[in-house]
Amino acid sequence: ANRISAPRASIVCTSFAPTVNEVKGGHGVWTGSPVREELLHATRTQAQDFFKFPVPEQPTLVFMGGSLGAQALNRALSDCFEALVRRYNIIHIAGRGNLDPGLVHPNYRAYEYLTEEMPLVFAAADLFVCRSGANTLFELLATKRPGVLVPLPSKSSRGDQLLNAEFFAEQGYADVLPQETITPESLQAAIHHGLETAQAKQQAMAQSPMQNGTENVLRQIKAAAGWEE
Repeated sequence: ANRISAPRASIVCTSFAPTVNEVKGGHGVWTGSPVREELLHATRTQAQDFFKFPVPEQPTLVFMGGSLGAQALNRALSDCFEALVRRYNIIHIAGRGNLDPGLVHPNYRAYEYLTEEMPLVFAAADLFVCRSGANTLFELLATKRPGVLVPLPSKSSRGDQLLNAEFFAEQGYADVLPQETITPESLQAAIHHGLETAQAKQQAMAQSPMQNGTENVLRQIKAAAGWEE
Protein backbone atom coordinates (compact mmCIF):
# COMPACT_ATOMS: atom_id res chain seq x y z
CA ALA A 1 0.00 0.00 0.00
CA ASN A 2 2.82 2.41 0.83
CA ARG A 3 4.56 1.74 -2.48
CA ILE A 4 1.36 2.49 -4.38
CA SER A 5 0.33 5.62 -2.49
CA ALA A 6 3.71 7.24 -1.78
CA PRO A 7 4.44 8.41 -5.37
CA ARG A 8 1.09 10.25 -5.38
CA ALA A 9 1.63 11.94 -2.01
CA SER A 10 2.96 15.46 -1.53
CA ILE A 11 4.25 14.50 1.93
CA VAL A 12 5.18 11.07 3.29
CA CYS A 13 5.39 10.95 7.09
CA THR A 14 7.87 8.38 8.39
CA SER A 15 8.13 6.83 11.82
CA PHE A 16 11.91 6.43 11.69
CA ALA A 17 14.53 8.89 10.50
CA PRO A 18 16.38 6.49 8.13
CA THR A 19 13.16 5.87 6.18
CA VAL A 20 13.14 9.50 4.98
CA ASN A 21 16.04 8.67 2.66
CA GLU A 22 14.03 5.87 1.07
CA VAL A 23 11.17 8.17 0.02
CA LYS A 24 11.61 9.13 -3.61
CA GLY A 25 11.23 12.73 -4.66
CA GLY A 26 12.35 14.25 -1.38
CA HIS A 27 8.82 14.17 0.08
CA GLY A 28 9.70 12.27 3.24
CA VAL A 29 9.30 13.95 6.63
CA TRP A 30 10.34 12.35 9.90
CA THR A 31 7.40 12.70 12.28
CA GLY A 32 7.35 9.64 14.49
CA SER A 33 4.14 7.66 14.76
CA PRO A 34 0.73 8.69 16.16
CA VAL A 35 -0.39 6.98 19.36
CA ARG A 36 -3.68 6.72 21.18
CA GLU A 37 -4.35 9.86 23.18
CA GLU A 38 -5.85 7.93 26.10
CA LEU A 39 -2.48 6.33 26.88
CA LEU A 40 -1.22 9.67 28.12
CA HIS A 41 -3.81 10.43 30.78
CA ALA A 42 -3.91 7.59 33.33
CA THR A 43 -2.20 8.24 36.66
CA ARG A 44 -0.08 6.10 38.93
CA THR A 45 -2.77 6.27 41.60
CA GLN A 46 -5.42 5.01 39.17
CA ALA A 47 -3.10 2.20 38.14
CA GLN A 48 -2.52 1.13 41.74
CA ASP A 49 -6.26 1.21 42.41
CA PHE A 50 -6.69 -1.23 39.53
CA PHE A 51 -3.75 -3.60 40.05
CA LYS A 52 -3.70 -3.40 43.87
CA PHE A 53 -0.11 -4.50 44.38
CA PRO A 54 0.57 -5.07 48.09
CA VAL A 55 3.92 -3.21 47.90
CA PRO A 56 3.24 -0.42 45.40
CA GLU A 57 6.60 1.27 45.98
CA GLN A 58 8.42 -1.69 44.39
CA PRO A 59 9.40 -1.18 40.72
CA THR A 60 6.79 -2.54 38.32
CA LEU A 61 7.81 -4.58 35.29
CA VAL A 62 5.54 -5.18 32.31
CA PHE A 63 6.14 -8.28 30.19
CA MET A 64 4.24 -7.85 26.93
CA GLY A 65 4.50 -9.79 23.70
CA GLY A 66 1.92 -8.12 21.48
CA SER A 67 -1.69 -9.10 20.86
CA LEU A 68 -0.83 -12.78 20.41
CA GLY A 69 1.78 -12.91 23.14
CA ALA A 70 5.38 -14.03 22.70
CA GLN A 71 6.36 -17.52 23.77
CA ALA A 72 10.00 -16.54 24.18
CA LEU A 73 9.13 -13.77 26.63
CA ASN A 74 6.68 -15.99 28.49
CA ARG A 75 9.33 -18.69 28.88
CA ALA A 76 11.95 -16.16 29.95
CA LEU A 77 9.68 -14.85 32.69
CA SER A 78 8.75 -18.36 33.82
CA ASP A 79 12.42 -19.40 34.04
CA CYS A 80 13.28 -16.70 36.58
CA PHE A 81 9.83 -16.00 38.00
CA GLU A 82 10.68 -16.54 41.67
CA ALA A 83 13.76 -14.33 41.53
CA LEU A 84 11.90 -11.49 39.81
CA VAL A 85 8.63 -11.57 41.70
CA ARG A 86 10.41 -11.23 45.06
CA ARG A 87 11.90 -7.89 43.97
CA TYR A 88 9.36 -6.44 41.56
CA ASN A 89 5.68 -6.09 40.84
CA ILE A 90 4.97 -7.80 37.52
CA ILE A 91 2.21 -7.21 34.97
CA HIS A 92 2.27 -9.99 32.40
CA ILE A 93 0.27 -9.77 29.17
CA ALA A 94 0.76 -13.33 27.99
CA GLY A 95 -1.44 -13.62 24.89
CA ARG A 96 -4.51 -15.71 24.20
CA GLY A 97 -4.33 -19.16 25.73
CA ASN A 98 -0.92 -18.53 27.28
CA LEU A 99 -1.71 -18.06 30.96
CA ASP A 100 0.41 -20.31 33.18
CA PRO A 101 -1.56 -21.52 36.24
CA GLY A 102 1.73 -22.35 37.93
CA LEU A 103 2.77 -18.71 38.17
CA VAL A 104 1.12 -17.34 41.30
CA HIS A 105 2.29 -14.59 43.66
CA PRO A 106 0.78 -11.51 45.35
CA ASN A 107 3.13 -9.31 43.28
CA TYR A 108 2.08 -10.86 39.95
CA ARG A 109 -0.84 -9.95 37.68
CA ALA A 110 -1.38 -12.00 34.51
CA TYR A 111 -3.76 -11.37 31.60
CA GLU A 112 -4.26 -12.91 28.21
CA TYR A 113 -4.69 -9.42 26.80
CA LEU A 114 -5.86 -5.97 27.86
CA THR A 115 -7.52 -3.25 25.79
CA GLU A 116 -9.23 -0.42 27.65
CA GLU A 117 -6.93 -0.99 30.62
CA MET A 118 -3.71 -0.37 28.67
CA PRO A 119 -3.39 3.26 29.86
CA LEU A 120 -3.23 1.88 33.40
CA VAL A 121 -0.49 -0.55 32.37
CA PHE A 122 1.65 2.29 31.05
CA ALA A 123 0.93 4.40 34.13
CA ALA A 124 2.00 1.57 36.43
CA ALA A 125 5.14 0.57 34.53
CA ASP A 126 8.70 1.42 35.48
CA LEU A 127 10.15 -0.84 32.77
CA PHE A 128 8.78 -2.84 29.85
CA VAL A 129 10.19 -6.13 28.60
CA CYS A 130 8.64 -6.41 25.17
CA ARG A 131 8.94 -6.90 21.43
CA SER A 132 9.94 -3.98 19.23
CA GLY A 133 7.09 -3.50 16.80
CA ALA A 134 6.73 0.13 15.76
CA ASN A 135 3.40 0.67 17.53
CA THR A 136 4.76 -0.59 20.83
CA LEU A 137 7.92 1.49 20.59
CA PHE A 138 6.11 4.73 19.91
CA GLU A 139 3.73 4.07 22.79
CA LEU A 140 6.77 3.68 25.02
CA LEU A 141 8.19 6.91 23.64
CA ALA A 142 4.96 8.90 24.04
CA THR A 143 4.61 7.76 27.66
CA LYS A 144 8.37 7.99 28.34
CA ARG A 145 8.61 4.40 29.52
CA PRO A 146 12.02 2.71 29.15
CA GLY A 147 12.20 -0.81 27.85
CA VAL A 148 14.27 -3.94 27.43
CA LEU A 149 13.51 -4.76 23.81
CA VAL A 150 13.53 -8.37 22.60
CA PRO A 151 13.02 -8.08 18.83
CA LEU A 152 11.75 -10.96 16.75
CA PRO A 153 14.78 -12.73 15.27
CA SER A 154 15.38 -12.21 11.55
CA LYS A 155 14.58 -15.87 10.83
CA SER A 156 11.07 -15.29 12.22
CA SER A 157 10.37 -11.90 10.66
CA ARG A 158 11.27 -9.38 7.96
CA GLY A 159 13.93 -7.98 10.26
CA ASP A 160 12.03 -4.76 10.92
CA GLN A 161 11.92 -5.31 14.69
CA LEU A 162 15.69 -5.65 14.78
CA LEU A 163 16.07 -2.32 12.97
CA ASN A 164 13.46 -0.66 15.19
CA ALA A 165 15.18 -1.85 18.36
CA GLU A 166 18.61 -0.79 17.10
CA PHE A 167 17.34 2.71 16.30
CA PHE A 168 15.70 3.16 19.72
CA ALA A 169 18.83 1.91 21.48
CA GLU A 170 21.00 4.32 19.48
CA GLN A 171 18.77 7.20 20.58
CA GLY A 172 19.17 6.17 24.22
CA TYR A 173 15.50 5.27 24.69
CA ALA A 174 15.83 1.55 25.42
CA ASP A 175 18.16 -1.44 25.73
CA VAL A 176 18.18 -4.48 23.45
CA LEU A 177 18.32 -8.10 24.59
CA PRO A 178 18.53 -10.44 21.57
CA GLN A 179 16.19 -13.39 21.93
CA GLU A 180 18.94 -15.93 21.33
CA THR A 181 20.94 -14.55 24.28
CA ILE A 182 18.16 -14.75 26.88
CA THR A 183 18.97 -16.70 30.01
CA PRO A 184 17.66 -16.13 33.54
CA GLU A 185 20.93 -14.35 34.30
CA SER A 186 20.98 -12.14 31.20
CA LEU A 187 17.33 -11.17 31.64
CA GLN A 188 17.79 -10.19 35.27
CA ALA A 189 20.91 -8.21 34.39
CA ALA A 190 19.08 -6.39 31.59
CA ILE A 191 16.19 -5.53 33.90
CA HIS A 192 18.57 -4.26 36.59
CA HIS A 193 20.42 -2.10 34.07
CA GLY A 194 17.17 -0.84 32.56
CA LEU A 195 15.90 0.33 35.93
CA GLU A 196 19.26 1.85 36.89
CA THR A 197 19.34 3.90 33.68
CA ALA A 198 15.61 4.65 33.50
CA GLN A 199 15.95 8.33 34.35
CA ALA A 200 18.51 8.95 31.61
CA LYS A 201 16.29 7.16 29.10
CA GLN A 202 13.28 9.21 30.13
CA GLN A 203 15.26 12.41 29.70
CA ALA A 204 16.33 11.32 26.22
CA MET A 205 12.75 10.48 25.29
CA ALA A 206 11.47 13.81 26.59
CA GLN A 207 13.85 15.58 24.20
CA SER A 208 12.96 13.44 21.18
CA PRO A 209 11.52 15.16 18.10
CA MET A 210 9.35 12.04 17.71
CA GLN A 211 7.91 12.22 21.22
CA ASN A 212 4.57 13.56 20.00
CA GLY A 213 4.05 11.83 16.68
CA THR A 214 0.35 12.66 16.61
CA GLU A 215 0.99 16.42 16.72
CA ASN A 216 3.82 16.10 14.20
CA VAL A 217 1.59 14.30 11.69
CA LEU A 218 -1.29 16.73 12.21
CA ARG A 219 1.09 19.63 11.59
CA GLN A 220 2.10 18.13 8.24
CA ILE A 221 -1.53 17.53 7.25
CA LYS A 222 -2.43 21.13 8.05
CA ALA A 223 0.55 22.42 6.11
CA ALA A 224 -0.31 20.30 3.07
CA ALA A 225 -3.92 21.51 3.20
CA GLY A 226 -2.89 25.14 3.57
CA TRP A 227 -4.50 25.49 6.98
CA GLU A 228 -3.00 28.08 9.29
CA GLU A 229 -2.00 27.11 12.82
